[in-house]
Amino acid sequence: MSTPPIKPSNEELRDKLTEALALEYLKAKDKKDSKPVWLQVLESTGFATLVTVLIGGLIGTGLTYMFQSREKEREQNSAIAQLQRERELAAFNQHLERERKTVDEMTQKLGTFVDASADLAELSRTEWNGSNKQGERQKIVNRYNVASQQWLSDRVRLSLLLQLENDNDPELRNSFKTISDRADDYAHCADRWRTLYSDLNSSDAQKACHEFRANLDGAINSFAEQLTELRRRVASGGQVKGH
Repeated sequence: MSTPPIKPSNEELRDKLTEALALEYLKAKDKKDSKPVWLQVLESTGFATLVTVLIGGLIGTGLTYMFQSREKEREQNSAIAQLQRERELAAFNQHLERERKTVDEMTQKLGTFVDASADLAELSRTEWNGSNKQGERQKIVNRYNVASQQWLSDRVRLSLLLQLENDNDPELRNSFKTISDRADDYAHCADRWRTLYSDLNSSDAQKACHEFRANLDGAINSFAEQLTELRRRVASGGQVKGH
C-alpha cells in the first residue's frame, strides 16, 4: 500500500506559486509577442492561481480571527454572569442572616411575653390562693411586667428592621402588626382573668383566654407564611411587594 503524498501548507504553496509566476514572467519576456509582458503575466494561469491562494488565505485568516473573537467574548460574558450570580447569592445570604437575627430576637421576646401572660392567667387556680403563696404570686406578676415592658419597647424597632430587609412590604408589615395586637389582647385577657377568678381547678384555669390565644397562634402562622413567601420571591430574583 503506497503512502499518500503530503499536502503542502499554505505558505509552501504560495512560495511555489510565486516561483511559478516568476518563471512565467521570464518566459513571457523571451517570447516575441505583440502583448506587453505585464499583460501576458496577468493572463497567465500562475498569476490567477497565486491571486486565488492569497485571497483565500486572507479570508481564512479573517474568519479565524472572527470566530476567536466571538469565542473570547462569550467566555468574558460567561465570566461576568457567573460573578454577578455569586454576588447576588452573597447578598441574599447576608440578607437572610440579618433577617434571621431579627426574627430570632422577635420570637424570643414575644415568646417570653406570651408565656408570662399564660403564667398570669394560671394564678386563677385554687392552689395560688393561700397567703403563703403571696411571694411566688408576686414573682409571676413581676416577670409579666418585665416581659411586657421589653416587648412593648422593642416591637417597633423589630418591625422596622424587618421592613428594611423586605423593602417595606405591606403584607409583612400588616402581619407583624396583627401579631402585636393579638399578643396585647391575650395579655390583657390574662390580666383580667386572674383578677376575676381565684378558685378555679386546673382544668378550668387552662381554658383561660382560649379564643385570644387561638387568634394569636393564627397570626403567628400567617406571619411565618408571609416571611417564607418573601424569601422565596427574593431567592428567585423577583421583587418584593411595595418596592
